[in-house]
Amino acid sequence: MGTTKMAVDMKYITWCLLFSLVIVFSNLIGLVIGEWKGSSGKTIVILTTGLIILLGSVMIVGFAPVL
Repeated sequence: MGTTKMAVDMKYITWCLLFSLVIVFSNLIGLVIGEWKGSSGKTIVILTTGLIILLGSVMIVGFAPVL
């Protein structure tokens, strides 16, 4: 749906945003329902760091056409 509001030369960004957010939300749901229970603290820190980096990159890509 968002593709219709984007400029023609920026439509490639939608796949990046879609799949990045799929990864973020699937891991967050996994954390909430306890899928990651039993993992070491180091693993959770790496997961959290990766999700933060991924969210940051999504924000950069998402706001880039506006700037």
